Amino acid sequence: MRQPQPEVVFGGTFDPVHKGHLAIARALVQQLKVTVRFVPVFKPGHRQPCEVSPDHRMAMLTLALEGEEGMLIDAYEFSLGETVPTSQLLRHLRSQLSSVTPLFFVLGEDAFVDLPNWVESDQILEMANLIVVPRTIEKIEGSILSEIPHLTAIEDNMVASGRVFQLSFPKVETSATSIRAQLAGGGRSSALPQSVGDYIERQGLYRTPEKTECVTFES
Repeated sequence: MRQPQPEVVFGGTFDPVHKGHLAIARALVQQLKVTVRFVPVFKPGHRQPCEVSPDHRMAMLTLALEGEEGMLIDAYEFSLGETVPTSQLLRHLRSQLSSVTPLFFVLGEDAFVDLPNWVESDQILEMANLIVVPRTIEKIEGSILSEIPHLTAIEDNMVASGRVFQLSFPKVETSATSIRAQLAGGGRSSALPQSVGDYIERQGLYRTPEKTECVTFES
């Protein structure tokens, strides 16, 4: 019996989407031969107020993925008009898949360390495997990545959930925080895809923070 096509979920605020995000997605597509499902959060409940509106973040993500192979956008939270815990997102996705379909959720190293504090954190690994992306600029003290195996291919007998892996990829030394600081100072960041940089310039984003209201629960 043929193994069901695995699902890879890449969630985030994408505020703004940048070349580091694309480097991660390309590594997933090229190394694992999968389609990467970008799931932008509507309003991030675990952070300070958003810099720009959900509609602007969706528009920038759409522009960034134009011409990219093996990537698509899932507007699940946008269809709800609200932010939901990661466990609810995974439960929604799992309900659409067979029980043996491998489901992978991509998250950063710092988010992985904070995982015990997430809503229904004990259920996340029951529904999905995790792919941990090492931080590129700030190193977390006492990193546990040395104990996590690298995922270089998805085998035919891959389990549907319950495993933790890390991803090797060409690191881009940037972050959304540093990009926003550059833009707030009137500059333009080379870490942005050209189309995203042009959109930000046309819309005048990040110059004077828009600060849309966000809900207050964590992931």
